[in-house]
Amino acid sequence: MSERAWLLRRAARSLAWNALLLPLVTALNLAAAVLIRRTFGLESGRYDVLIGLLNTLLFYSSLGIPVSFTQFLPQVESSGGGRRAVRAFVLRAGALRLGLAVMAVVAVNLLARPLAARLPLGEGAPALVALLSLVLLLRAATEVAVRTLQALLRHLAANLAQLLQAFALAAALAAVLARGGGMQAVLAALALAAALVAAFAWSRVVAAWRSLPERPGGDGDRFPVPWRRFWGFALFMYLFDLSTYFSGPAYAATALGAVTSAVAPVALFAVAFQIPQMIVVVVLAGFQGLYRPLFSRLVQAPDRTPLRTAYAEVSKVQAALLLPAGVGLWILLRDLIPLLFGSEFVAAVPLARVLTAALFAEALLNLGNIVLSVDRRYGAVLAAQSLRLLAAVAFPWVAGGGHLLAAAVVFGTGRVAAVAAGTVMARRRYGTALAWPFVARLVAPTLAMAAIVLVIGAALPPGWPRVVTMAVGGASAFLAAMRRLGVLGPRELDLLRRAQLPGGSRIIAWLERGRPPRRPGRGR
Repeated sequence: MSERAWLLRRAARSLAWNALLLPLVTALNLAAAVLIRRTFGLESGRYDVLIGLLNTLLFYSSLGIPVSFTQFLPQVESSGGGRRAVRAFVLRAGALRLGLAVMAVVAVNLLARPLAARLPLGEGAPALVALLSLVLLLRAATEVAVRTLQALLRHLAANLAQLLQAFALAAALAAVLARGGGMQAVLAALALAAALVAAFAWSRVVAAWRSLPERPGGDGDRFPVPWRRFWGFALFMYLFDLSTYFSGPAYAATALGAVTSAVAPVALFAVAFQIPQMIVVVVLAGFQGLYRPLFSRLVQAPDRTPLRTAYAEVSKVQAALLLPAGVGLWILLRDLIPLLFGSEFVAAVPLARVLTAALFAEALLNLGNIVLSVDRRYGAVLAAQSLRLLAAVAFPWVAGGGHLLAAAVVFGTGRVAAVAAGTVMARRRYGTALAWPFVARLVAPTLAMAAIVLVIGAALPPGWPRVVTMAVGGASAFLAAMRRLGVLGPRELDLLRRAQLPGGSRIIAWLERGRPPRRPGRGR
């Protein structure tokens, strides 16, 4: 088998496992969120502040090392270094990452009391910070392992690790909360889940590198990447992810907690962000962890045609999935949030609608910055990402004035502006283009779906039967309109088939049978 065929086979298998397992991970994470919200109500904002602090420390102590695995490990593996080169890279870079995490743990425990005075952590803040430190170390170890598995295109093992984490967390929370446990017990449950996942993930990493061929000769256990190149990319990605951090839930939770000194706004914003974020993850599950390893191979080729083709084809698949899902979710949020989390969270609905529009638009336009970062166009990417930082500066100022909806608009606008700028710069540099004519063909089926959903919503009383009927009716209307209008041509249908959507093969076959005859002169 040729190297190209072998790579495509592994990529297709990884995409299929992503599409199958990531929705399960999302469902379990949602179950854990429902347990937290239903138990603590708006006081669950304290949990969001703690998790925001955890993820903040994880990010700041990373220095871009974990994401460098998906850039360099494919090159180390394909360069012929074999098992020893891969193992040397993982162990050396992983040790650096864990050393930085230890430094973060020491610092945050020394500053536990000042943090408690600034953030609404409640009673027992030093004990909470100590438990959080243990979770931080375990999560850092797991992150290195999962990134390694993704870089080696072992997405089944990577996703199983995430599935185990979600399952263990949901089960531990259910057990703790059923006994009336407080926030310290919740963090202890997080630590237990993190320990189980770290052990499993690293066992899969060891199995992965043992399956690689051993190459004779070479430099033994020497770090197989020039340190200057490694740190150059890692620090660039750190700066890149710095802007991502400032437009993510960890920053939002800690900033809102600091400027409002209250937990209710934190809980409302967290719910509003979590729902659209989860749906985007599910919709694009097949692509998680594959963008960078695949584009890193295409961007190196002197001929830009394969890169442009892949860019356009991926954008078509994303648009066909994102546009109807985003519009449908926007309508359903009015019913979905109070049913899931309780009537206390009704105020999160307008926030969630703003963030749904922003997160789905961002996902549709995400490819430009991915390609630029893979090609190490540091200046271009950082210029685009700086738009997130401008929004991050305004966000706490607006939220501190009591304008939470306006703060959500600022927060979402920064994310969309950054990817839009990256799309423009990628087009100028590589000639890449999103499939806008294809997106335009999706508008009519999406409007038909929205009309059916609104009619069903007006006809039925509130409750889960209405939500389920709206979702099923809207999806059916969208697919029927797609079939009747012949929106998907053979090429688009083939792309969706390769996306390995659960149950998608039957739907695609049904769409193919209903395509109208192609009129002479009509091109796709």
